[in-house]
Amino acid sequence: MKKDEVAMNIIGKKCECFFLGHIVKGKITAIKTNENLCSVYVTFDNPEPWGNEVHKGAWFSFDVTYKIGCLDSVIIDEKSESEHIKYYTMRKIILLILTVFFVSACNRNNILKTKESIITDSVEVVNKKNILMSSIITISNIIPLETSELSILGEIEKIIKRDGLIYVKSRHRPLALFDEKGHFIHNIGKIGSGPEDYSMLADFDVNKKEIYILTINKIQVYDLEGNWVRTIPLDLNASGIRLTDDKMIIFALDNENVIHLLDNSGHNIKSLLKRNQALRICRNISFVKYGNYILFPMGRSNDILAYDNSENGVFKKISYLSSGQLSNEEESDFMENNRSYEKEFDNLGFFDGMTTDNTHVIFPYIKKGKIILWIKNIITSQIQAYELSSLKNDLTFSSTHSFFLDNLEGEDAFLTYVMPYKLKEYLQKAQHQEKNQYYVRLNEVMENCEDEGNPILIEYKIKDFYEKVSF
Repeated sequence: MKKDEVAMNIIGKKCECFFLGHIVKGKITAIKTNENLCSVYVTFDNPEPWGNEVHKGAWFSFDVTYKIGCLDSVIIDEKSESEHIKYYTMRKIILLILTVFFVSACNRNNILKTKESIITDSVEVVNKKNILMSSIITISNIIPLETSELSILGEIEKIIKRDGLIYVKSRHRPLALFDEKGHFIHNIGKIGSGPEDYSMLADFDVNKKEIYILTINKIQVYDLEGNWVRTIPLDLNASGIRLTDDKMIIFALDNENVIHLLDNSGHNIKSLLKRNQALRICRNISFVKYGNYILFPMGRSNDILAYDNSENGVFKKISYLSSGQLSNEEESDFMENNRSYEKEFDNLGFFDGMTTDNTHVIFPYIKKGKIILWIKNIITSQIQAYELSSLKNDLTFSSTHSFFLDNLEGEDAFLTYVMPYKLKEYLQKAQHQEKNQYYVRLNEVMENCEDEGNPILIEYKIKDFYEKVSF
């Protein structure tokens, strides 16, 4: 869109725009232009609270060279406002895509809008030929978790490995700690009502010295030996936690905003992302590490909130794929107004979580019943993409889909797990694979495992340079 088309007589026009994750109404009261940038100032009909501040308006800008930005804005036809929103048009209906700028460029509560994506999918080729998973993945370690009266686990909800230690969150059980060989060490605290207990284990995270257990309206902190250290009271009821270098990020559904950056004493530094229907999706791992970023996938949309550890705590909005995909606002609108939104999501395409290790990220993209598995080397930026149906699991002999789980987080390798009784079934059906190295290894492990015992943890790595093995 050209500058003169934007700058035509729109001062005084009413408009709707996306401001920090939700729609606000206001009136255009000023315009600024230069060679590449057009900006309008919108005075809001109702002041917008943001953290400890209240905003009466904001500048919205877009780059006329690239014709893109990060926030939507539309002009309302005053004569038909009650009927619908009327877009300005040139040759066709155009959605003005704008980037929000505060009056103060240094406003620390702003989410920096970027065009950054994890993968530029327009230049990548998706493999559709049948290949063996062993041609792109290698199993580096198999760890049966010890089963005993003290260590018996419930339904697995989250497993992470940090500094060689394995932490397991399971339903109706305290947090369990195992060593790198799967030997049970001890439980961390206990479920109870005492001052050093937690009434429920909502989530947890770990740094090099302490374990933070998120429970109702507080965080219980323990040392690595399992000793209670302190309680951090919270004025919100949260379901997800992630520790940063010197702060923590909280995901809370029962608050006006769903993301909260806190200091180590639990005091709020900033709150962001207005709650909507799409953000109500809870994952067992709310926050995912990706290089210097801590990522919060925004529902099943293409949008991701990224906390940049390398830039003094800047929040950015990035995306899975560079191509135009479902936005968080669109997803929320579908969920609120369309009873058949699941079908709409499948037609448009959506994302279903991600998993990472120190060097790679994996995430599935689902569209029209097909699942594309995207894999990226974070260090070299090498990309691999596969139709999931093209991969044959010759590693654990289960379904390919069940191999890639998003409720586990590894370090130097990805994690997955299989229950012993299930693995026994898979191996019995795959006896023709008896010469397969992974069949042999898993069969040996099963000789020392109880069918109803704790899960068998599997560490695996991505082969960046490989020879495809067809079948």
